[in-house]
Amino acid sequence: MTGGKAVARALACERVRFLFEYTGSHVLDVYDALRNEKSIHRITVRHENSAAFMADTVGRLTGEPGVCLVTAGPGATNSLTGVASAYASASPMAHFSGATPPQDQVGSFHGVDDPFFLEEIFKPVTKMSARIDNPSKAPEILSR
Repeated sequence: MTGGKAVARALACERVRFLFEYTGSHVLDVYDALRNEKSIHRITVRHENSAAFMADTVGRLTGEPGVCLVTAGPGATNSLTGVASAYASASPMAHFSGATPPQDQVGSFHGVDDPFFLEEIFKPVTKMSARIDNPSKAPEILSR
């Protein structure tokens, strides 16, 4: 099973109804897999922070986790303010981003190249920040 299929199935199993997304090459596998998950309504945004704030709003209004999916590197850091806002308000939210492939050259992500950078930068504004390196671990991590 690919990582994208694992994430899409886990989101469907968690009964996610809305996914706010910013399309990028590092999460295309997830987008491809989401085509088969008809229960998830996908809303594409024009900026990563919009996805995070929209997920925060769903969490505040429904009490169910709002979910956003953004690209790797600077795309993920663009959404950090929205994630911090949800955290400060105790709003239920799940944030997913692509990751820097460990084999990529330094500089390919505009200075956000360390494979664990995103996990570390989101830790102070989340209850949990994790990197999924193995698709089989996706359901367990996503259920948390």
